[in-house]
Amino acid sequence: MAKVIQTKKRIVTSFHNLSTELQEELKKKYPLGFTDVMMRIDKPQGDFFYAVPFETEEISYVVMAMSSRFVNGL
Repeated sequence: MAKVIQTKKRIVTSFHNLSTELQEELKKKYPLGFTDVMMRIDKPQGDFFYAVPFETEEISYVVMAMSSRFVNGL
């Protein structure tokens, strides 16, 4: 019998575009801020942004960091 590989949906979004429930889950996961888990995402045009990985059962999110308030905890 062949193995079925299920991949999660991947979404890049900002914190403010997450539902209130997902915002709360993200805050609980990183109560002291996101500095230690931030990753730099380079864009093809040469610029970049910082983001935080966040996963649910069904979706892998990359949540874009918009300000120092976001980085240091909401």
